[in-house]
Amino acid sequence: MKLTKELKDFEGNYKIIGAGAMASSLIPFLIDVQKVESNKISILSKENLFPEIFEKYKITVEIKEITPENCEEVLLNFAKKDDILYELTTEVDSYTVCKVCGLNNILYSNMGFEKWKGNFTDPNKTLIQRSVAIEHMKMRGLQDEFKKLGVTTSSLQENGQNPGGVQMEIKFAHLEASKKLGLTFEEPRTQEEWQKLSKDLNVQVCLISERDTQIADIIKRMGVMVNTWSIFGFYEEGTQPAECQLGTHEKVLEGWKNTVEGTRWYVGDKSGFQTRILGYTPKTGVNVSLMIQHGESLQSGKYFSSEDHSFTCYYSYCPNPLARLSVLELQDKQKHDPPKKIELLRENIIEGDDELGVLLMGIYEGKQWAYWFGKLTSIDEARSVCDHNSATTIQIVACGAYGLKWLINNPNQGMKWVDDIDYIDYMNFVRPYMGTMFSGMVDFNPLDFRDELFPEKYNLEVPNALENFLR
Repeated sequence: MKLTKELKDFEGNYKIIGAGAMASSLIPFLIDVQKVESNKISILSKENLFPEIFEKYKITVEIKEITPENCEEVLLNFAKKDDILYELTTEVDSYTVCKVCGLNNILYSNMGFEKWKGNFTDPNKTLIQRSVAIEHMKMRGLQDEFKKLGVTTSSLQENGQNPGGVQMEIKFAHLEASKKLGLTFEEPRTQEEWQKLSKDLNVQVCLISERDTQIADIIKRMGVMVNTWSIFGFYEEGTQPAECQLGTHEKVLEGWKNTVEGTRWYVGDKSGFQTRILGYTPKTGVNVSLMIQHGESLQSGKYFSSEDHSFTCYYSYCPNPLARLSVLELQDKQKHDPPKKIELLRENIIEGDDELGVLLMGIYEGKQWAYWFGKLTSIDEARSVCDHNSATTIQIVACGAYGLKWLINNPNQGMKWVDDIDYIDYMNFVRPYMGTMFSGMVDFNPLDFRDELFPEKYNLEVPNALENFLR
């Protein structure tokens, strides 16, 4: 269903928590591309990391730290009934913020689930307690509570590029792979119909794969963590345990634990930064990536799972070269202290792409197949959309903006997840901002990329088993 109200038509105000990389990339997109008036936007943050950008766009930034003790009071002084509050920060608990918004008729969205400061890296908590799966179940519990209370104010959970827009690509990949393989089907309209299509295709792996090749004209200095998007967000995700959904074709590997009873969600015994996994993108091919916990690997995994079929789903991230050096430096220290010095790669990027999409893999009529659907966005393409964006952030903010548009047009739908909303309208909105896209069958089999000089464990009987992707 096409959404009729545009972002500039919103009668309320846009209230953003966080004045970091994502907010400073979103603001130019909202104002320059979507023509939102700057006086409709304000920001609340514990610090202002990019004052020159916010001053350029005449955005008010209020400096105040949100804590468990003052959260409700601060939020209700900042956002009012029928405003939209978009959470773009770390170390502010998403469950708490969503609950305050829902009970006070404030529309709400986030790009991923956050906890209060220190909770993700608390050594006294178990791997399962530190997992994002637990945050999913807490939010689902809040969804049930809202239903009992009759709360209808809309919230959209985990909506940026990934999680978020990539979940639309999973659906498109299913459709296009079905056509290529000659499967007769009707376009799914319900979750049960998507589950049936996935089972009929025998999808065994849904790999959300990203490779960032953007480079900048700087030297990576010791003690400085760099990246092309939120550096604190990257650090936080990478220091959490690796997570994935295991497909029904899999056996559980040693060291992996089920996080939530009744699901096939699993957490590994190492951090995402320490878990090496094969990834694949069309321009650069196979790469050794990091298995970073991400909500889409759980949420979409669950969405497509039926009683007798589910696919393995995980996010493989191959950061840009300077960010990879930052990860190695963090591992040298073997500590989990947040970076004290950061440098965002954005205006200083000189070339490169951010390839991000979905690789579906399975065995259909006895033959191994792999289908890729996604973006090959270049830095030049990103800059042609608006200022102050990288090839990475333009994908994120375009998807985030669609979520805001969805809230404007659907203010009384209660809590929703990205998989619940119209994937066609979503893609029609974001596609003009994504630059080059690619979809098609690709030649990829994890068994073709084993080390010939050193013995490795692998599973010849099940080519698409997770153990054949882990390095």
